[in-house]
Amino acid sequence: MNKLATGRLGERLAGIYLRRSGYKIIRTNYWKPYGEIDIVARDKNGALVFVEVKTMWVGYLNPEEHLTKTKLAKLKRMGLAYLKAFPNELKEPVGFRIDLLAITLKSKPRFFLLTDIDKYCDINHYQNIF
Repeated sequence: MNKLATGRLGERLAGIYLRRSGYKIIRTNYWKPYGEIDIVARDKNGALVFVEVKTMWVGYLNPEEHLTKTKLAKLKRMGLAYLKAFPNELKEPVGFRIDLLAITLKSKPRFFLLTDIDKYCDINHYQNIF
C-alpha cells in the first residue's frame, strides 16, 4: 500500500474513531496552497478541533515521530486561516485546539464498522498539541 493510500485509510479510521468518541466531523481535507487540515471536528464540549492524522504500518517508526515543528507551525497557520474563513464556527468560551491522532495499522480492514477498528489499528489521541 503506497503512502497516499495509507494516509487515506488512516483518515477514514480517524473519522470512525472520532465519531465513536462523540465528535462531530465538520470537514475533511480542508486545503489551502500552504497546507491542509486533515479533519475539522467539534468535540462533546463544543470546542472546534483541528485534527492531524499520522498513520504508519506496525514495524515502522511511530506515527508521532512524523509530526515535525514545521508541520505544527503549518497546522497553526491553517487553523487560523480556517477561523478567518469560517468565523461563526468558533464558539466561546470553549475555543479551538489542535489534536493529533497517531494511528498504527496492524492489518488492512475489509469493512469499516464502528466495532471493528480496534482489530485493525492502535490509535493514540493527543489533545491540544500546540
